[in-house]
Amino acid sequence: KIQDRLFLGGKKMYQLVTTTVGITVFFQYPALMEEIIALNSCKDFDFGTHTARFLSIDYSVDCDSAEYQFHQSVSVVFLMAYGIGIPVGIRLAGFLVHATQGEEAESAMFMFLRKGYS
Repeated sequence: KIQDRLFLGGKKMYQLVTTTVGITVFFQYPALMEEIIALNSCKDFDFGTHTARFLSIDYSVDCDSAEYQFHQSVSVVFLMAYGIGIPVGIRLAGFLVHATQGEEAESAMFMFLRKGYS
């Protein structure tokens, strides 16, 4: 009975850690996506004799340079990994908890994703 009154409220530590990580990633997701997309946003400038492309968030970065091309390739990998991986990973964690602990445990851990939407 005393366990129910403690901070954990009868929950296991892995449930709190999973929920905390899920909430943290959920709130960081939009900012991560915005920053990764910003790494791929270049603007064209016409200087009369030639045109050049510079990164929208930092005009000192030449979008036609080999270094930028490498960074852009890496950002596309992260865009796919985070853009698809985070939502799918959270859902897979939910399925795993549902399969091993039941629907009640899944709801307790991932209600922050569904509350107000269903």
